[in-house]
Amino acid sequence: MGLTLETSRSLEKFLQDKVTSLPKVVEAVKRNTAEMQANAQRKAPVDTGTLKRSIYQKVDQEGTRVVGEVGSSGAGSEYEPYQEYGTRFMSAHPHIRPAYYEQTAKFRKDMYEVTK
Repeated sequence: MGLTLETSRSLEKFLQDKVTSLPKVVEAVKRNTAEMQANAQRKAPVDTGTLKRSIYQKVDQEGTRVVGEVGSSGAGSEYEPYQEYGTRFMSAHPHIRPAYYEQTAKFRKDMYEVTK
């Protein structure tokens, strides 16, 4: 399970017209992705620590398109959706979604600063 912030075509066009420094965009995406991963790990329920350790970050760049992703994978992460959303037998312990929603505002602010 992972969450990825993707831009619309119109936003991509706007950013291409406004952004003068792609390295600043890449740096902002990397920083926000790392912050979101750390926040998700802080919020993750800990029993053995396996879920917390399975939370990863990935930044891909293809030309001018930069995508940051935070999710959970690897051994022990198969129960991550049950922790995130709960089941009929246990309540949810969200950690990825809250981290995403908190980081979104920071990311928008950083993108605004890049387009000045």
